[in-house]
Amino acid sequence: MQAQQPPRPVHRCGRFYRESAQYPEQLKYRRLGPQWSKKLYDDEEELLVIERELNNSIAEFRSRDGQGPLTTLDFPRILVKRDGKLYGKWMRYENKLKAHGQDLCLVHSLQNLPTHGSYAGATLNDYPELFENDGTFCPTNETDGARAYKDPTSPDFVAVVGVDSYDVLTDLAVKHIAWIDQRVLERLRQCFRMGAGLGQIRLSTLVAFFDTVAFIFVPVLLTTTMFALARIPSLMVRIAVVGVFGLVFSASAKLLGGQISRSSIFSLTAAYFAVASVFVSTTGESACRTN
Repeated sequence: MQAQQPPRPVHRCGRFYRESAQYPEQLKYRRLGPQWSKKLYDDEEELLVIERELNNSIAEFRSRDGQGPLTTLDFPRILVKRDGKLYGKWMRYENKLKAHGQDLCLVHSLQNLPTHGSYAGATLNDYPELFENDGTFCPTNETDGARAYKDPTSPDFVAVVGVDSYDVLTDLAVKHIAWIDQRVLERLRQCFRMGAGLGQIRLSTLVAFFDTVAFIFVPVLLTTTMFALARIPSLMVRIAVVGVFGLVFSASAKLLGGQISRSSIFSLTAAYFAVASVFVSTTGESACRTN
């Protein structure tokens, strides 16, 4: 007599599902790459067996009329309809061929899904209801699965929505987002007597912060450059100042400018130096006239 399986427990994971609709980047699924690879090869084996059987049936069909054997690549399908049994085998072969092609396209899409990032993986730890004390991952009732889902670096996991690469500073902050939340934001909350944070800081908040930093930094840098050039009388010192601020400008373009290419950095820096050189020359001429 077969042993009765224990009933599957019901876990309350509604909060996670509701918030995942708002933050889909935190969803984490197994890619199951080895299983898909084996399935494709098993399907190919079955497809080739069906093709050989169909070729034999075609040879038998043509032998009735004293004709030589042909394969599925040579024999027109429209002639197969004369024999209902042979036509059924032919359609079984084509359906298997079509299903194999669809599975290949599916696996191609699956393999190109974004790898689950360390930031998104860490957000699962904000939902204690997903994990039982015995190591079970509740949404799949997977025994000993909690360790793999809690580990942000677990292999063979994919995300439905990937965390895009933004710029050097944002990517660095995303990589250390847990440290920022625990060491920086938590201390600020204590200083201002604010309540505890609701889990890990969201990626959208982090991106918005660095966007604001970029909006403020660029005009401040350019205005500071003009003030410095206007206050320095020596032409050689002005040129040196332009070089220093130009270096800061090109570095900030790389750090805060997103996925910017080297050619774009050259173009932006050249434009900056062109404007600065005009300002240096005009302020120098004004200084000479004053003297």
